[in-house]
Amino acid sequence: MWGLIAYLLTYPLKETSTVQYARKTYFISILFFVLLLFGAIGIRISQYGITESRYLIVMIGTWIVITGVTSLIRPKKTFSTMIFTLIGLAISSAYLPRGAGAIALQSQKSRLESLLEKNGFWDGEKLIMQNKDVESL
Repeated sequence: MWGLIAYLLTYPLKETSTVQYARKTYFISILFFVLLLFGAIGIRISQYGITESRYLIVMIGTWIVITGVTSLIRPKKTFSTMIFTLIGLAISSAYLPRGAGAIALQSQKSRLESLLEKNGFWDGEKLIMQNKDVESL
C-alpha cells in the first residue's frame, strides 16, 4: 500500500527519468507479491471461509492487478483508472447485494452448517438437540 501511495504522489513528477522509470516498473515488480497474496488468502478462505476482511483483501488484490494491467497498456490513463476503480470497488463491496457483508455471512453460515452436520447436530433443515457428552466430541 505504501508503494501505491508513493506511486500516486509521484504522478505530478513524471518529467524526471528516475521517477518515470520507477513508475513504469512498479507494477511488474510487485506482480510476484500479488501472486503470493492471492495464494495466501486462497488458503485461508479454503480453511476458514470468507470473512469481510478476506473479501476486502481479495478486492484490493484485484484492484492492484487491474491498475497494473491498465498502467502497462495505457500509462497516460493510470491515475484516473486507479481512482475510479477504487471508488467502484469500495461502493460495490459496501452496497451491492453480493458485497462483503452478504458474502461473508453466507460463507460463515454454510461453514457452521457443515460443522454442525459433521458432528450430528444438523439434519439439513433444523438443529438436532442431543444429549451427548461434550468430552466425547
